[in-house]
Amino acid sequence: SEVTLPQRLREAGWNTFFTGKWHNGKAAFQRSFGSGAEIFFGGMGSHTKLMVHDHQPDGKYPDSKRHPLPAFSSTAFADAAIRFIEEQAIIEEQERKNEEQERKNEEQVSDGRNNPFFACVFFTAPHDPRTPPTKFLSMYPVEKMPLPANFLPEHPFDNGELKIRDEKLAPFPRTPEVVKEQLAAYYAMISQMDAQVGRIIDALQETGLAENTMVVFTSDHGLAVGSHGLMGKQNLYEHSTRVPLLITGPGIEAGSVCEQPVYLHDLVPTIADWARIDAPEFSEGKSLVGLLNGTSQQGRESIYTAYKKVQRALRVGRWKLIHYPAIGRTQLFDLQDDPQETTDLSDHPDHQETRLDLLLQLEAERVAAADPLKTP
Repeated sequence: SEVTLPQRLREAGWNTFFTGKWHNGKAAFQRSFGSGAEIFFGGMGSHTKLMVHDHQPDGKYPDSKRHPLPAFSSTAFADAAIRFIEEQAIIEEQERKNEEQERKNEEQVSDGRNNPFFACVFFTAPHDPRTPPTKFLSMYPVEKMPLPANFLPEHPFDNGELKIRDEKLAPFPRTPEVVKEQLAAYYAMISQMDAQVGRIIDALQETGLAENTMVVFTSDHGLAVGSHGLMGKQNLYEHSTRVPLLITGPGIEAGSVCEQPVYLHDLVPTIADWARIDAPEFSEGKSLVGLLNGTSQQGRESIYTAYKKVQRALRVGRWKLIHYPAIGRTQLFDLQDDPQETTDLSDHPDHQETRLDLLLQLEAERVAAADPLKTP
């Protein structure tokens, strides 16, 4: 029943489009998107045999209307997005001609009307099964793959999720050979997806839409693939929580880097702010527009992260504290000197004040976030 960001944009007259993976319910999807193609309602599946839907105006998506993807998943989703972009370019060109004719006929200045669009391209890659096309797998010979700098055969203690499916994708203890094989496939999946993102950007440029389009590239969480003796994403180390976030658009300086910590849910008010509409009422984030256009340097002072009932973390400046409530254990890392989080300083006598301060801040953040799991 919550109002989504694309729903709010659609209500404001935007053409909202979707392709890729959606698992937030079909009712929310129907409220949010006026068009779409190659839509996968699910969590994970084959990248070559995925069953998908075309957009259905009536909101009904029975299995009988599914069809197999016509290409590798990332390629098929990019193809759908490019078709949409090309259609938008035709619409905008026709509107431009109509406005020119109106000005000639009525000698009026254009009122600036346009047909704004919001396109979501939600790739299933690089989620397993990791079955990249041979062309991309050949880019990463297993024997030449470097191990992560924080590789461990096993995690040093039970973090509460060592028996989950992702952790069983490789045997215990982890071996360099298996980790290198997994990394090669992981990188190949990412590179194949990256090539499709490039095709989408090319389409925006070739159609003339790029100069007035905001593009956001991000991800949810990264896999450990050998880092800290883990394989999955069910942890709060930097390799899993510090996800990519690249944004381009009018007024954003090319090549600029913002070091301020942000949340992914900051994207909801950011896009709403950019589109000059009100963000949905549920939105908890903060607009990043000031950081993007350089009018503000004020960001967040800390980042609070949580995973189920077993892990909580707080990052403040150079310091990162991870707390494991079930076993009463903490880790303390100096990310400035130790970005790979290999040296736990939680028991170091010189850092006890920092550790206690961060534990108090962690509890304050928990309360502010209405997180029901109490920390000591």
